Amino acid sequence: MKFLNRDDNALTLTNDDLKKMNFVYKSKKHAVLFGLFAIALSYVIWRFSDEIKNIHVYVYWFSFFLAGALCFGTITTLWTNCRLEIDASIKKVSYSLSTLFGKTEWKRDFGDFKEIRIYRPIASSGNAGHAAFLKVLLITAKGEEIPLVAGISGTNNKQKTRKLAEKMSNIMSLRVIEEL
Repeated sequence: MKFLNRDDNALTLTNDDLKKMNFVYKSKKHAVLFGLFAIALSYVIWRFSDEIKNIHVYVYWFSFFLAGALCFGTITTLWTNCRLEIDASIKKVSYSLSTLFGKTEWKRDFGDFKEIRIYRPIASSGNAGHAAFLKVLLITAKGEEIPLVAGISGTNNKQKTRKLAEKMSNIMSLRVIEEL
């Protein structure tokens, strides 16, 4: 089964009422920025191709490779569509992940999940520290993890994250574990 990884961008809460919670993948604005950067880089390479070739032919080809990699990353991110819905009225969780490489969809009963964890991801800067924000992980009975966040920007304070985890716990009757 294909899921987002624990340290990937999380699904963001978009709709929250007494019986239903909706989460979606929101990284399209970053993909557009990378796409614009790739287009600008491609234009610069094309415009100054003779000067770049004079520096070194490897710099010239690496520049094209970098622009291509940025374009590919933009396309795959824009193509990615992920959503999770927790519906208390039918006691089911619906999950849908559609990428350039395939599609996964399922509906599971609340009993197919074992716990909710509050988790602090490792910082992306490569050091051994932890990030400043928290995520909520919905853990399946098989141990699979689905990362969720409460805020649109992905940065959550402890109270907001605990509130999200407690609400999910109340709807799904699961225990909350903090991994801080």
